[in-house]
Amino acid sequence: MIESRLGEEVKHIGVKSDKDVAPDILVTPKEFIKLQEDKERYFVYVVTDALRTPVLHCIPGAQILDSDFSISLPASLWRGLAEDEFHLS
Repeated sequence: MIESRLGEEVKHIGVKSDKDVAPDILVTPKEFIKLQEDKERYFVYVVTDALRTPVLHCIPGAQILDSDFSISLPASLWRGLAEDEFHLS
């Protein structure tokens, strides 16, 4: 996370980039907690088409929290977290 200061104004910025024009972005659990704690000063900056013609998109944290998004757990992670396994045949 980057902290930006201009006079009294402070912004906390998470930066994401991808070579695609419209990539899905990942918000980590730590970023999500920070976003909830400081939604008025937290921003996500997304750089798209980063390898050809980069475009910077600035998303206010409050707008992210007001949107309908989900946090996913990839199989490579949740399988290691599972304590029990039951076969339902």
